[in-house]
Amino acid sequence: MLKCKFLNNHKDILLHGFIPYDKLNEHDELINTMKFVHQNHSNDYVMASNLKKYDFADAIIVDKEGICVGIKTADCLPIIVSDFNSMKFALIHAGWKGLFNGIIEKVIEENFLNSIKNTNDISISIGPCIRKEYYQVSDDFYKEWIELDYNNKTLFTADYQNKGKFFFDLSGYAKKVLNKLKINNIYDCNIDTYNNNLGFASYRKNGMISHNITFLKIINDIDSIFWDNFTKTGMGAISSDYLNFKHNYSARDIDIHPNILAYQKNNKDYFLSSKPLNIKNIDGTLDLHNLTVNTAYTEVINYIKISFTEGLTNLLIITGKGRDGTGIIKNEFLTWLNNNHIKNYIKKVSIAQDQDGGDGSFYVILHEQ
Repeated sequence: MLKCKFLNNHKDILLHGFIPYDKLNEHDELINTMKFVHQNHSNDYVMASNLKKYDFADAIIVDKEGICVGIKTADCLPIIVSDFNSMKFALIHAGWKGLFNGIIEKVIEENFLNSIKNTNDISISIGPCIRKEYYQVSDDFYKEWIELDYNNKTLFTADYQNKGKFFFDLSGYAKKVLNKLKINNIYDCNIDTYNNNLGFASYRKNGMISHNITFLKIINDIDSIFWDNFTKTGMGAISSDYLNFKHNYSARDIDIHPNILAYQKNNKDYFLSSKPLNIKNIDGTLDLHNLTVNTAYTEVINYIKISFTEGLTNLLIITGKGRDGTGIIKNEFLTWLNNNHIKNYIKKVSIAQDQDGGDGSFYVILHEQ
C-alpha cells in the first residue's frame, strides 16, 4: 500500500506506506536512500534529521523534507503518526515489549501533544501485523499484562484447545492507548501478516526469512516518486486521480495506492474495473453514511458475507464522498475488501454510475455459489 498526500503548504507531498520488502525493486531510489534505526524493542525514538547509522531506537520523528526513513516488521505493529498542520510525522515499531513500555505514549506525548490544541489534528495509520486469532501467548504473558492494567483482560481470548494459552490483540491494545490519549482518527489496514496473500512477512509463520517495510518521506516534487519502479514490482498502477493531479495540481489530497488492492494482479478475477460497470439490477444496497469507521468496516464485512450466503451478486455500497471528496470511509473501503473472510467472495469492483452515487459509491460483484 502506497499513499501520497498533498501537505498544507500546497508544495510538499507526504509519501508513505506499508510494503513487503520482497516487493521493492532493489534498484529503486526509495529503498536505496532509506534510513533505518537499529530496532531493539525499546521505547526510544530519534529525530530523522539527527539519525546516524544504526542508532538504537524503535521510532523515528520526521519534521523536514528530503529524508526517507523506514522501519522493519515481521509481525510487530507498524504505526504512522501524522500531524499535517505542524508538518510533523513519526514511524513507530511497536512490538509487545515496546507497547508494554509505553512507546506510543512517549512518542506522541513528547512530540505531538505538547504542541497542538486539538488531538483531531493527529491521524494514525496502523499497518500489517499479526492479528489476534493467530497471536498465541502464554499464561505468564497474560498475567503480566493484567498486572499492568486489569482492563487489558478484554484484549485476551482463551485458547480452549491449548490449556494455559491465550490469543492477544496487539493492534487492539495500541488503539486502546491511542483512545486514552484522545486520538480518534485511527485507520487500520486490517491486514494479518500471518494470514495474507499479499506477500507481507510473518516471523511466527515463516521465521526471519523476510520482513515488511513501513516508510515515510516528505518530498517537494511528485515526479521524484519514480512510480514506474513500483508498478514493475506488481504493486499496482497509477490511478486517474494521480494523473489528473500531476498535470494540473488542482487536487488537495490524492491516493495513489492501488485502486482496489491492485497489487493482487495474479488474481485475474479480483480487480477494480477502470470504468464504472453497467449494472442493471442491484440485488442489495448498504449505506455507510453516519457510521464510524470501525462500525462501517464491520458492516461491510458482515454484509458481504451474508449477501454471498443468500445468493446476492450485484451489491451497491454507498461510502459517501466526505468533505472535498476525501472521506475516510471512501478511502479505506477498498482496503477492507482484502479481509480474509470476504475477499474470495468478490469477483469485481467498480465506482458506481452517476445515478447510483458516482464516486461516492461502489458496485461490488460477488461470485455465484
